[in-house]
Amino acid sequence: MTLQDIINSYKLLNNNLTHYYGKLGYAVNKNLHIFEKEIKAYNASRTMTKEMQEYESLRINLCKTHAKKDDNGNPTLTDDKTSFVIENHEIFEKEYFELEKKYIAHINDHDIRITESNKLLSEEIDLNLIKVKVTDEEISKLNGEALRGIMEFIELME
Repeated sequence: MTLQDIINSYKLLNNNLTHYYGKLGYAVNKNLHIFEKEIKAYNASRTMTKEMQEYESLRINLCKTHAKKDDNGNPTLTDDKTSFVIENHEIFEKEYFELEKKYIAHINDHDIRITESNKLLSEEIDLNLIKVKVTDEEISKLNGEALRGIMEFIELME
């Protein structure tokens, strides 16, 4: 399984926990713990350094400071709610450039860390998943999503 497969399976299994019971439920929960360890390790590789967290905080505060304000004095966001509506771009860009210049080494390091950790998503990971034998009858009780979540660790009984 790739790390991306693990993340996808983890989500599928968690979304369908009520469909798994008995030996299948046991295997699902054991495998969820195995998946969690891999996902935690992956997330740890993407953690921001203290300096990058500081930069992000300053960057957001700079955006809030230069954002247009609503009637209540709160910064306004774009329609898609992903960024602030900046009032004076010229002043903002000057201050933003100065902030970025101060933290450029940390920004570059962070970009490299994220790029490298993204490569991990396609890496094959050898897991010792708990295998479980299931019958056609047990399979027939599962919806498509619940079935997709367990495909890596089920064996059909004859």
